Amino acid sequence: MGVSRYWKTQRYDFSSPMKMAEAFAVMRQELNRRAVEATRREYDQFVQELDRDHQSMSSCLRVKPLEMQRRLEGKRQELLERCWGELRGEDPQKQAALEELKKELDKQMAEFLPRYEQRFKMAAMIEEENRKAVEASRRKYEQFVQQLDRDHQSMHRCLSVKAAEMQRRQEGKRQELLERCQGELRGEDPQKQAALEELKEELDRHMDEFLTAYGQRFKVKKAEWLGLAMGRRVVPGSDGGDGRDEREGKQRSSRSCQEGIWTICEAAGPWPPQHEQLSESEAPGDEATPGGETPGAAEMLPGRTAERGPPETGGPGGAEAGAGQADGRVPVGLRAAL
Repeated sequence: MGVSRYWKTQRYDFSSPMKMAEAFAVMRQELNRRAVEATRREYDQFVQELDRDHQSMSSCLRVKPLEMQRRLEGKRQELLERCWGELRGEDPQKQAALEELKKELDKQMAEFLPRYEQRFKMAAMIEEENRKAVEASRRKYEQFVQQLDRDHQSMHRCLSVKAAEMQRRQEGKRQELLERCQGELRGEDPQKQAALEELKEELDRHMDEFLTAYGQRFKVKKAEWLGLAMGRRVVPGSDGGDGRDEREGKQRSSRSCQEGIWTICEAAGPWPPQHEQLSESEAPGDEATPGGETPGAAEMLPGRTAERGPPETGGPGGAEAGAGQADGRVPVGLRAAL
């Protein structure tokens, strides 16, 4: 087809065999030149497409320079083989045209690869700096959480900061670190945003883990404080009499203590908590509810009914007996109040 089209556009003098040979030589030369030029343009378009597709830092880092070189060499070999099949004339002439084409393609590849390697190194350096900035922010947040944990282990320090206030502190520190890290990140906005999103997920995970543990600690410390407060508030009366007032004072003390424990148990919810298990020595024994459910902490107290009335005592020693029955059924942190 190429030869026929060529003949339609050209006029040659075939007055002698010499003229005819010259005409065919010129024709082969022109066809070979066109084939080489088409191959050169296709390779140039291939290189430009690779350049456009790997301008961003993320796309550049996905293809290392050695891999890019293999792609270019593979395309060059493909085009050279195809061009060899399109060339006309004797093999020496075709080989000469092919060698010239190979030099052109190698020149284009040699110009592109150094630029791409430099781009890749720059992208890798920026990614490493961003990784260090993200890691530094993560460590700072972990240290902040650990410091808060150490500073609020005691009852007084824990009860001085409620869970909601602790959450506000955590969120404020998280936002501060995210904004600082954003100012330290380099590169293009999509890569910076992706790094910030990854950091935010890490900080949110640390915050959720700490707040869950802190909320549970706050409840336990509050229950312990209420138990201590109830135990200290009631003091048995003694007026130096014959001992009857002293016995009555002890009874009142025991009833008040159990009343305080009832209040604490109601605030604490079902006992044991869902995430804890009673040991065999603290198990309620055979006093489970008819439905097989574990009774609440308040239901384990002696002398308590569903109407939440005060415990009944049958005499001077009734309160002491009731307190004795409660031992082993009341949460460990509240037994001291008895």
